[in-house]
Amino acid sequence: MDENKLPEGFEIPIHRSLSQPFLIAGLPRVLFFIVVFFGVIGLMFFKSVIAVALAAILYVAIRYFAHKDPQFHKVIMTNKNYKNYYFPG
Repeated sequence: MDENKLPEGFEIPIHRSLSQPFLIAGLPRVLFFIVVFFGVIGLMFFKSVIAVALAAILYVAIRYFAHKDPQFHKVIMTNKNYKNYYFPG
């Protein structure tokens, strides 16, 4: 039997979605919608281009952090639930 050939049923296809994070435009899905919502609300209701500029800066910052660690936002959200006595100081 060939060493590289596996018997029938021993090879399972792994889908890409199981190993790669789901990003939209380089951001995690939830944060992408938050940034877009912030930019649209700032432009429509406050009629301010500064809100769109802040949304663009926020987009770049979140994309940088998502490139380093795609689940950084989950770490931040779980960190807020920790009690203060876990951290000395």
